[in-house]
Amino acid sequence: MERPEKNPLKIIWKVKSDILPTSVWILWVLSILALTILTFAIPDNIVKVNFTVLSTTSFITISVSALAFTIAMYSFGREVYSEEDLARLYSSDQQVYYGFLADYLFSALSWSVVIVFSVLKLMLSVNLPEWAMNLIRILYLAQIILASVATIAVVVKNMSRVTNKIFIKSVQISQSQKDTNEE
Repeated sequence: MERPEKNPLKIIWKVKSDILPTSVWILWVLSILALTILTFAIPDNIVKVNFTVLSTTSFITISVSALAFTIAMYSFGREVYSEEDLARLYSSDQQVYYGFLADYLFSALSWSVVIVFSVLKLMLSVNLPEWAMNLIRILYLAQIILASVATIAVVVKNMSRVTNKIFIKSVQISQSQKDTNEE
Protein backbone atom coordinates (compact mmCIF):
# COMPACT_ATOMS: atom_id res chain seq x y z
CA MET A 1 0.00 0.00 0.00
CA GLU A 2 1.35 3.41 -0.92
CA ARG A 3 1.89 6.07 1.70
CA PRO A 4 -0.78 8.78 1.96
CA GLU A 5 -0.22 12.01 0.08
CA LYS A 6 0.69 14.91 2.37
CA ASN A 7 1.00 17.78 -0.10
CA PRO A 8 -2.26 19.79 0.15
CA LEU A 9 -2.12 20.93 -3.48
CA LYS A 10 -1.64 17.37 -4.72
CA ILE A 11 -4.55 16.21 -2.55
CA ILE A 12 -6.79 18.90 -4.04
CA TRP A 13 -5.57 18.00 -7.54
CA LYS A 14 -6.32 14.28 -7.04
CA VAL A 15 -10.00 14.98 -6.36
CA LYS A 16 -10.48 18.26 -8.21
CA SER A 17 -13.60 17.03 -9.98
CA ASP A 18 -15.26 16.14 -6.65
CA ILE A 19 -14.63 19.36 -4.74
CA LEU A 20 -17.64 21.29 -6.01
CA PRO A 21 -20.44 20.17 -8.34
CA THR A 22 -20.07 21.13 -11.99
CA SER A 23 -23.17 23.32 -11.72
CA VAL A 24 -21.44 25.46 -9.07
CA TRP A 25 -18.38 25.92 -11.30
CA ILE A 26 -20.64 26.88 -14.21
CA LEU A 27 -22.49 29.43 -12.05
CA TRP A 28 -19.17 30.81 -10.84
CA VAL A 29 -17.90 31.29 -14.40
CA LEU A 30 -21.25 32.83 -15.41
CA SER A 31 -21.03 35.27 -12.50
CA ILE A 32 -17.55 36.32 -13.64
CA LEU A 33 -18.86 36.79 -17.18
CA ALA A 34 -21.86 38.76 -15.90
CA LEU A 35 -19.64 41.03 -13.82
CA THR A 36 -17.31 41.52 -16.77
CA ILE A 37 -20.19 42.40 -19.09
CA LEU A 38 -21.74 44.74 -16.51
CA THR A 39 -18.40 46.44 -15.97
CA PHE A 40 -17.14 46.76 -19.53
CA ALA A 41 -20.08 46.42 -21.94
CA ILE A 42 -23.01 48.17 -20.23
CA PRO A 43 -22.77 51.97 -20.01
CA ASP A 44 -22.36 53.39 -16.50
CA ASN A 45 -25.55 55.45 -16.81
CA ILE A 46 -27.51 52.16 -17.06
CA VAL A 47 -25.63 49.94 -14.57
CA LYS A 48 -22.47 50.85 -12.69
CA VAL A 49 -20.66 48.19 -10.71
CA ASN A 50 -19.57 49.70 -7.40
CA PHE A 51 -16.19 48.16 -6.58
CA THR A 52 -15.68 50.44 -3.58
CA VAL A 53 -17.48 47.82 -1.45
CA LEU A 54 -14.38 45.66 -1.73
CA SER A 55 -12.79 46.96 1.45
CA THR A 56 -9.45 45.23 1.80
CA THR A 57 -9.24 45.35 5.58
CA SER A 58 -12.71 43.92 6.05
CA PHE A 59 -11.92 41.02 3.71
CA ILE A 60 -8.74 40.26 5.64
CA THR A 61 -10.86 39.99 8.79
CA ILE A 62 -13.50 37.92 7.02
CA SER A 63 -10.85 35.63 5.51
CA VAL A 64 -9.15 34.98 8.84
CA SER A 65 -12.54 34.25 10.40
CA ALA A 66 -13.40 31.92 7.51
CA LEU A 67 -10.09 30.09 7.92
CA ALA A 68 -10.85 29.62 11.63
CA PHE A 69 -14.32 28.40 10.70
CA THR A 70 -12.84 25.92 8.20
CA ILE A 71 -10.56 24.57 10.92
CA ALA A 72 -13.56 24.26 13.23
CA MET A 73 -15.46 22.38 10.52
CA TYR A 74 -12.47 20.05 10.08
CA SER A 75 -12.53 19.38 13.83
CA PHE A 76 -16.25 18.70 13.54
CA GLY A 77 -15.60 16.30 10.66
CA ARG A 78 -12.94 14.53 12.70
CA GLU A 79 -15.48 14.08 15.49
CA VAL A 80 -17.79 12.33 13.05
CA TYR A 81 -15.13 9.87 11.87
CA SER A 82 -12.78 8.06 14.20
CA GLU A 83 -9.18 7.38 13.28
CA GLU A 84 -10.22 3.80 12.55
CA ASP A 85 -13.00 5.01 10.22
CA LEU A 86 -10.56 7.18 8.28
CA ALA A 87 -7.96 4.40 8.09
CA ARG A 88 -10.64 2.02 6.79
CA LEU A 89 -11.74 4.65 4.29
CA TYR A 90 -8.16 5.20 3.11
CA SER A 91 -7.53 1.48 2.64
CA SER A 92 -10.81 0.86 0.80
CA ASP A 93 -11.23 4.04 -1.28
CA GLN A 94 -8.43 6.60 -1.34
CA GLN A 95 -10.44 8.92 -3.59
CA VAL A 96 -13.12 9.31 -0.91
CA TYR A 97 -10.49 9.79 1.80
CA TYR A 98 -8.73 12.49 -0.22
CA GLY A 99 -12.11 14.04 -1.01
CA PHE A 100 -12.74 14.34 2.73
CA LEU A 101 -9.44 16.20 3.18
CA ALA A 102 -9.74 18.25 -0.01
CA ASP A 103 -13.03 19.82 1.08
CA TYR A 104 -11.27 21.56 3.96
CA LEU A 105 -8.04 22.19 2.09
CA PHE A 106 -9.80 23.83 -0.86
CA SER A 107 -11.81 26.12 1.38
CA ALA A 108 -8.68 27.09 3.34
CA LEU A 109 -6.70 27.62 0.15
CA SER A 110 -9.44 29.79 -1.34
CA TRP A 111 -9.56 32.05 1.72
CA SER A 112 -5.76 32.16 1.82
CA VAL A 113 -5.74 33.48 -1.75
CA VAL A 114 -8.21 36.19 -0.67
CA ILE A 115 -5.88 37.13 2.20
CA VAL A 116 -2.89 37.30 -0.16
CA PHE A 117 -4.83 39.50 -2.62
CA SER A 118 -5.94 41.73 0.25
CA VAL A 119 -2.46 42.13 1.71
CA LEU A 120 -0.97 42.80 -1.72
CA LYS A 121 -3.64 45.43 -2.31
CA LEU A 122 -2.62 47.15 0.94
CA MET A 123 1.09 46.92 0.19
CA LEU A 124 1.28 47.75 -3.49
CA SER A 125 0.26 50.88 -5.26
CA VAL A 126 -0.10 49.99 -8.91
CA ASN A 127 -0.78 52.44 -11.72
CA LEU A 128 -2.71 50.48 -14.29
CA PRO A 129 -5.40 51.60 -16.70
CA GLU A 130 -8.89 51.67 -15.19
CA TRP A 131 -10.02 48.70 -17.29
CA ALA A 132 -7.12 46.58 -15.93
CA MET A 133 -7.91 47.59 -12.35
CA ASN A 134 -11.57 46.68 -12.89
CA LEU A 135 -10.53 43.31 -14.29
CA ILE A 136 -8.39 42.67 -11.19
CA ARG A 137 -11.34 43.71 -9.00
CA ILE A 138 -13.59 41.25 -10.84
CA LEU A 139 -11.06 38.45 -10.25
CA TYR A 140 -10.79 39.43 -6.57
CA LEU A 141 -14.56 39.39 -6.17
CA ALA A 142 -14.75 36.06 -8.02
CA GLN A 143 -12.22 34.60 -5.58
CA ILE A 144 -14.27 35.83 -2.63
CA ILE A 145 -17.38 34.22 -4.12
CA LEU A 146 -15.52 30.95 -4.73
CA ALA A 147 -14.15 30.89 -1.18
CA SER A 148 -17.60 31.56 0.24
CA VAL A 149 -19.18 28.80 -1.83
CA ALA A 150 -16.40 26.38 -0.87
CA THR A 151 -17.01 27.13 2.81
CA ILE A 152 -20.75 26.60 2.44
CA ALA A 153 -20.01 23.33 0.61
CA VAL A 154 -17.91 22.17 3.59
CA VAL A 155 -20.84 22.81 5.92
CA VAL A 156 -23.28 20.97 3.64
CA LYS A 157 -20.93 18.01 3.19
CA ASN A 158 -20.33 17.80 6.94
CA MET A 159 -24.06 17.72 7.59
CA SER A 160 -24.39 15.00 4.97
CA ARG A 161 -21.59 13.00 6.60
CA VAL A 162 -23.25 13.29 10.00
CA THR A 163 -26.58 12.18 8.55
CA ASN A 164 -24.95 9.21 6.82
CA LYS A 165 -23.06 8.22 9.96
CA ILE A 166 -26.23 8.46 12.07
CA PHE A 167 -28.15 6.39 9.53
CA ILE A 168 -25.47 3.68 9.52
CA LYS A 169 -25.40 3.67 13.33
CA SER A 170 -29.20 3.54 13.54
CA VAL A 171 -29.27 0.53 11.18
CA GLN A 172 -26.67 -1.19 13.38
CA ILE A 173 -28.70 -0.41 16.52
CA SER A 174 -31.90 -1.67 14.89
CA GLN A 175 -30.14 -4.83 13.77
CA SER A 176 -28.67 -5.50 17.22
CA GLN A 177 -32.10 -4.91 18.83
CA LYS A 178 -33.67 -7.27 16.32
CA ASP A 179 -30.99 -9.90 17.03
CA THR A 180 -31.53 -9.47 20.79
CA ASN A 181 -35.30 -9.85 20.44
CA GLU A 182 -34.91 -12.99 18.35
CA GLU A 183 -32.83 -14.68 21.08
